Amino acid sequence: MGRDATIVVRKVKFTYNGTFSCQVKNPPDVHGNAGEVKLTVVTTASFSEMIMLAAAIGGAIVLMVIFLVIIMSIRRCREKRREEEGAEELPRRQRKDPTVW
Repeated sequence: MGRDATIVVRKVKFTYNGTFSCQVKNPPDVHGNAGEVKLTVVTTASFSEMIMLAAAIGGAIVLMVIFLVIIMSIRRCREKRREEEGAEELPRRQRKDPTVW
């Protein structure tokens, strides 16, 4: 780990967001490539904001599950109805016409 460097930036503003070049001269490696540091500035979220976000995501998931249950119930009802209609019509189809040999 002797090849690592640490950069501490204090009192960061949103305008600091971006990509910065960083040169470290470490003899005998003075001809090395310049490093690149990407700094992304974000705001911190309060606990109540995190709870609201979790509740919104949880609510959306619950609504999707309810929607899927409704769709599956409708499909099952339609399949049962088709099976019942098919069961009622089946004996009629199997009957033979007595006038035909």
